[in-house]
Amino acid sequence: MNIDRKIVYIFTSVLLVILSSLLFYSYNYRNIIVAIVLIIGSILVFNFIRKRKIISINRNEVTLIVILSSATYLTAYYLFGLRFGFYKTDYPFNVDNVLNYLIPITINIICFEYIRYALLSYESKIINTLVFITAIILEILMVSSLTNISSFNKFMDVVALTFIPAIVSNVLYTYVCKNYGHLPNIIFRLMITLNLYIIPVVPAIPESLFVLIKLFVPLLVLFIVKLLYEKKEKVALKKKDTWAYILYGIAFAFVLSMTMVFSCQFTYGAIVIATESMTGELNVGDVVLYKEYSGEKIEEQEIIIFKENNVLVVHRVVEIVNIDGETRYYTKGDFNLDRDAGYRVDGNIVGKTIMKCPYVGYVTLWLNEMFNE
Repeated sequence: MNIDRKIVYIFTSVLLVILSSLLFYSYNYRNIIVAIVLIIGSILVFNFIRKRKIISINRNEVTLIVILSSATYLTAYYLFGLRFGFYKTDYPFNVDNVLNYLIPITINIICFEYIRYALLSYESKIINTLVFITAIILEILMVSSLTNISSFNKFMDVVALTFIPAIVSNVLYTYVCKNYGHLPNIIFRLMITLNLYIIPVVPAIPESLFVLIKLFVPLLVLFIVKLLYEKKEKVALKKKDTWAYILYGIAFAFVLSMTMVFSCQFTYGAIVIATESMTGELNVGDVVLYKEYSGEKIEEQEIIIFKENNVLVVHRVVEIVNIDGETRYYTKGDFNLDRDAGYRVDGNIVGKTIMKCPYVGYVTLWLNEMFNE
């Protein structure tokens, strides 16, 4: 291993360790501290790490596609506000937020993309992996530290809203940086990130829809760039490449479908069984898939999901009574000795069960217990 490669390995490892350690500390000026780290890193890269120049006749075209894509993304994002409404951002455009967020985040993006560009030029799988992990950690740092995750719901927010989109986005950033340089990434990231700190209102779209947008846009840009400018092979696509695309498609479809289902904001939803009240039919750790209730007929012995004291309950309908035009549903857990107190009406019912997936929810329950300890 030559001296240049040793320096790159050491630098990449140290940067990963430093940024990872910052995840576990709660502080008021997180973005400023990260910016200082990345500025120092950029200076070290500029002075001590050799870089190759990206030679591509399509660099300007790719940069233009990136600008148009990010502009289209922002336009579509704010058009959703006409459907879902708007609310005031948590980061009003004032001196404090400019100093604590706008400037540091701009520095973070520019410096890291320069660092990414320099490190990826070494064409090392180990370095590529370390840089990819570091990029994901940086995106989490620009949102929150792990010390702010005080409950299972907050943990899932970080996973769904930051971690998974960061993985998908960095597939695009890595490809573009290796083939066309760091400028397209800088432009794209600044345009889709800084609007939150400049524009005083943001669309009040459901988080599940926001996740889908964050997953879809980078993949679409990657597809367009590869379709238009990737060099065409003169030989047939290798079998292993075909399988790679199939696996990528399956993985993306899985993430997309799970996000939609567990968001419970679409026609179908999912819930994890956390109590023993339905043991025998539905056991602790099972995941139940259900269809949103929209007034269709419910029969006795059907298992429904209803809301009671803002908690979703999965119990069986044991009796249905119509009184003065109002349909009342009496429910009971199969494992319980007594019926549930009172009765349910149509307005309380969330959905009707479709099927169960045994044991799938144990990880969710374990994480929930861990955060509630």
